[in-house]
Amino acid sequence: MAPFNAEDLLNTETSEAGSTEVVLIPPRIYAAMLDHFGKSKQLKDEDGTPEPRAIYDMYWKVIDSTGEVKAVTNQDTNFVKQALWLDLTEEGGFDWGTNKNTQLSRLREQFGQNQAGKPWGLRQLLGNTAGIDVRHVADKNRAGVIYAQVYAVGNVPREDVGEPVTRRGGKASTEGADA
Repeated sequence: MAPFNAEDLLNTETSEAGSTEVVLIPPRIYAAMLDHFGKSKQLKDEDGTPEPRAIYDMYWKVIDSTGEVKAVTNQDTNFVKQALWLDLTEEGGFDWGTNKNTQLSRLREQFGQNQAGKPWGLRQLLGNTAGIDVRHVADKNRAGVIYAQVYAVGNVPREDVGEPVTRRGGKASTEGADA
């Protein structure tokens, strides 16, 4: 591929029409690797005062050893976003109190990282592999806009049958956000 040249691109004309629709990864269970973190933001109340909660966007890279997903999306690499809700202390650290950071704790447990007394940081989640339950979700503010999102995380499925995510107590291991 030729190097990007901003000036050349500004002077380039086309007679092609571009697509306005995104072809989504089909909804099902996939093996995936937690690849990177995206945007993060701290929540604020109606007055703009920061709340002790934050959201990190995490991106899972679908393991597509059969080429099935690429055949649908025409992309060599396919990512699916998951919102990670975090409860924070007044000092800005993780809040490990009752009903706090359960979604994060489930992820840590999934990867064998939820151990008291052992140093741990958010970046240690990166590079780990799990089964992700991908679902299509409608945008609440824009009619007709649909996203593919991670609904739950569990054991890696057998790729040939797409086995379901392991469930604990009737719920997926990292289903949904913290209450």
